[in-house]
Amino acid sequence: MSLLEHDFLEHKKRKAGSHPDRKRQVGSALQAEIAVNARTNIPEFDLFLRYVKYQHDVAARMLEDLKAAQVASHELTHEGLLMERFNLRMAEHDVEVYAQVLALPQRILEDAEAIRSEMEPPPAA
Repeated sequence: MSLLEHDFLEHKKRKAGSHPDRKRQVGSALQAEIAVNARTNIPEFDLFLRYVKYQHDVAARMLEDLKAAQVASHELTHEGLLMERFNLRMAEHDVEVYAQVLALPQRILEDAEAIRSEMEPPPAA
């Protein structure tokens, strides 16, 4: 286990305290499966991706729940409808942000490789 992973796990343990739901969330986050094409083969990035993937999945489930509740909400006041729309937009935004964050490590590695190849001297002929 890398030092970063150890620090991350220790931080999560302290933050989780004795609350069973929080412990379950941390465990789920660490076990979240990331897509094969998103893996970086760098343990620290992959740990980060598992955590963000879990948060993305939570936000996506919340969005689906809000959409389902929206269909069933016929008796809301004007303020209730506005709040519902606001919550729906926020959930959509969260899902989009987590999706973009999931793409960052791969983009960083690709950009670093492109820069590295541009900096290499041309082969001697």
